[in-house]
Amino acid sequence: MEDSATGAGGKKHRIKINRTKKVELRLTEAEYALLLIHASEHKTVSDFIRHCCLEKRNKKLEKTKDFVKTVQAMTFEINAIGKNINQIARYSNLLLEKKVKFDSLALFNPIITQYTSTLLKFEQTLKKVLNS
Repeated sequence: MEDSATGAGGKKHRIKINRTKKVELRLTEAEYALLLIHASEHKTVSDFIRHCCLEKRNKKLEKTKDFVKTVQAMTFEINAIGKNINQIARYSNLLLEKKVKFDSLALFNPIITQYTSTLLKFEQTLKKVLNS
């Protein structure tokens, strides 16, 4: 069996792969017919099985890694927004302690409500994804 790899200069090189392990599988006539139909898009049934069992799994793993990176970035951003809200709250409390009229305080309530709602939706979505 040969596989291709791209080397320096973009040239493709054939690498010989010696597959020495054998797997046996028992199927019904219907299962075998279905396997042949699905495998018809590949060179051999073995190629099809390798594709289904090994390559698809690696792609799912890569997608999972990308998903985790995206979630980490989103979490970082949400935490940064939360820190900003805390700073605004501290400043507002300071102004209230000094009895300074601060009409803009009413504007912060919708921002905090929206942030809390967004965070809750994010957590619920994350739980659904992780549990599926």
